Amino acid sequence: MRNDIFISGLVALAYTLAGWVSLQFAVPPGYSAPFFPSAGIALAALLIFGRRHVAGVIAGSLAVQLIAATNSGQPVNALPLAVLLVPLFAGAQALAGVWLVRRLVGMPNSLDTPAPILRLMVLAAPLGCLVSASGAIPLLVHGGLIAPGEALFNWWNWWVGDTLGVVVVTPLMFVFFGHPAEDWRPRRLSVALPLCAAILLTCGALYQVSRWESQRIQTQFNRDTEHLTSLVRKRLDAQIDMTLAVRHFMGISPAASRQDFRDFVVPMLERYPGTQNFGWSPLIPDHRRAAFEAAVRRAHGDDFAILDRDPGGLTFPARPADEYLPITFVEPFASNTTVYGLNPLSLRATAFAIERSRLSGMPVASEGIRLVQERATQRGVVLYQAVFDRPPDDREPTMIGVISAVFRMDDTFAAILSASREVQVELCLVDLAGAADNRRLYGPEGCEADGWLRATVSRAIPLGFAEREWQIRLRGTAAYVKELRGWAAWTTMALGLATLGMLGAFLLITSGHTRRISRLVERRTAELASATDALREQRAALERAQRIAKLGSWECAADGGALACSDRLGRLLAPGRHENPRSLAVLVGTVFD
Repeated sequence: MRNDIFISGLVALAYTLAGWVSLQFAVPPGYSAPFFPSAGIALAALLIFGRRHVAGVIAGSLAVQLIAATNSGQPVNALPLAVLLVPLFAGAQALAGVWLVRRLVGMPNSLDTPAPILRLMVLAAPLGCLVSASGAIPLLVHGGLIAPGEALFNWWNWWVGDTLGVVVVTPLMFVFFGHPAEDWRPRRLSVALPLCAAILLTCGALYQVSRWESQRIQTQFNRDTEHLTSLVRKRLDAQIDMTLAVRHFMGISPAASRQDFRDFVVPMLERYPGTQNFGWSPLIPDHRRAAFEAAVRRAHGDDFAILDRDPGGLTFPARPADEYLPITFVEPFASNTTVYGLNPLSLRATAFAIERSRLSGMPVASEGIRLVQERATQRGVVLYQAVFDRPPDDREPTMIGVISAVFRMDDTFAAILSASREVQVELCLVDLAGAADNRRLYGPEGCEADGWLRATVSRAIPLGFAEREWQIRLRGTAAYVKELRGWAAWTTMALGLATLGMLGAFLLITSGHTRRISRLVERRTAELASATDALREQRAALERAQRIAKLGSWECAADGGALACSDRLGRLLAPGRHENPRSLAVLVGTVFD
């Protein structure tokens, strides 16, 4: 039991590491990789060690899905349920692959002949790898991680990646861990060494191709968004220019009437949509408050009063203070009656901006605020510009009031985007110095988070505006990235990996052929050795027979005049020396008669 847990853990670890590496080769805008060796690890592990280790495959797949979702900009704590179900299809695919291999190839199999190798790579691998792609892609589309328009491409990419992973990695797994070991161990050098070298070289080349493709897409994205960025800068510069123009007008015409103010600012409001209003707030000391309120009521014929506002948007009569800056002129008046008489010094964010403008004499933007006249959720920014008198003598100018220019961020950027062709690019404006919950000025919900920029193509551009440090964030939509897709990089990867799979098949066939020849030579050598041993035994027996036969060997001449016999026969028959050969022949003939 403990050993099974250990093996399952190793399978999960190998699956995760191989999956993480393969994600580095993903060709934008694909969610999946064109080469997924983890699929080959899963199939081979279940074939070699048993189907009971499918839990290791599921755990490894879950880890890979978490990595992939994080890379795509999804926070881990907000992943949809679909991501957690994908690993089940990875486990089902491994089990289906085992069943197909056992039916089509047969196990155990040393894969040393072309027929089983081709059935594995042409039938079992492609058919088995249909399971994960067909089950996971619809789930990821439903979960929002893959755009519906990208489903077909990602399904194809997923299936090809798994198939190539099985074709390339399965032979390596068998070479190192296959059973019986005597069928695979002699093939490690002939298969594993060249295949591993080819994998490293191919992966290095494909990684570079992937980087080139990413750089190509990013460069094109930067070029396309440069125009949009310039429009944003131009619009913000125009807001400052308009504010400076109104400051100059009120500086030379401090006694201007409401109608004079309206005539000056309305053309600018019509020219630049998104500007909520222009306002004029004279500086009123506390001792002049009552007289000022009465004078405005007489001039405008209304119930004007200086008002304060709390952070929740509730207005009320201003609390006693040393000085006030009530909004006396505001245009267009009809849509901004709620700010009439409002004292911006009552709010911390606007009071800080006014003080900065008072000290520097330059326009200063406030933090993002919810405007009192705003009924929607969009943010507003107020640009304040202190107005100073023009003393005739050499004394320092004193502030006589403040110009306020309010622009609503959603309306402003809607006007910018309507003039731009890059409508398929998401834009986000962030106030880097704002509070953690008040950084997003414009853009989709959550775009101020760092993970928002982890998309396929994105960029962040610093933007200084009226003493605020802003940042423009741009991200390509799925439709935009789809238009940038280049099939050359993906085709190069697929062909390179397919060639790698064919190399693995070739190495298996040649090593298997060599192995069979080696076994045949060994068998013939053993048979020859056995035959040699038998011949030696026969020769020894013959020699023994000959030695026995030579005990009584003799030879007589044809005319009977000479006789030759072995010494042993001579000693046996006549221990003495025989001078007469004829008599000896007679004796021998008598003995053998």
